[in-house]
Amino acid sequence: MSPKTLAETVKRLMIYNVKGGVGKTAIALNFALTYGYGIVTNDRASVAVDVLPAGYARILQPDEEIPIFSEETPILYDFGGYPDDRVKNVIDEAKFVLIPVLPSAETCQLTLNFIEEISQYKSISQIIIIVNRATLKQFFDMSKLVYRFFPKMKIFHLNKTAAFARVFAEKKSVHSLAIQYPAFRRFFQPVAQQFNNIQNHICYVWR
Repeated sequence: MSPKTLAETVKRLMIYNVKGGVGKTAIALNFALTYGYGIVTNDRASVAVDVLPAGYARILQPDEEIPIFSEETPILYDFGGYPDDRVKNVIDEAKFVLIPVLPSAETCQLTLNFIEEISQYKSISQIIIIVNRATLKQFFDMSKLVYRFFPKMKIFHLNKTAAFARVFAEKKSVHSLAIQYPAFRRFFQPVAQQFNNIQNHICYVWR
């Protein structure tokens, strides 16, 4: 599938976790740069406005209402914090909620509790876990834990990589960097493929 397919198929996505430092913004920016989403975030320190073209990122002020966009405009919500009414409205609007987590014992129980809470508002088939900055063993260990409680959950893996630093610096997606720097493709291509796997799953579920 081409990089534009996801935004053409699914106009609203949400990347969300109550915990900071799990890679929400890096993942959101790569989705935006790869597939053409605009970003709306409640993170007042977000670098999205510096990385994306003018007008493609909006940082919400505290208690500011969610802007109304055309149904044809692809929007990705990059949200943190506990699900107040504003967050719940975004969860309801988003077709899929992507939850980045880190593969550490510290976040395991928090992740399970968070999935339980989000599943009150969204079908399990529309919730996706992304185990970020993980080795394959860490990914499999985290997957086994989640499957014990949520056997139908869809879980994806993102390598621990320096590729996102280049995304921020060059304002280009991992996919574009893999093409631009063939000598370094082995660093970028695996992560680009992992994002493509997530895209393919979402498009398959939503078709």
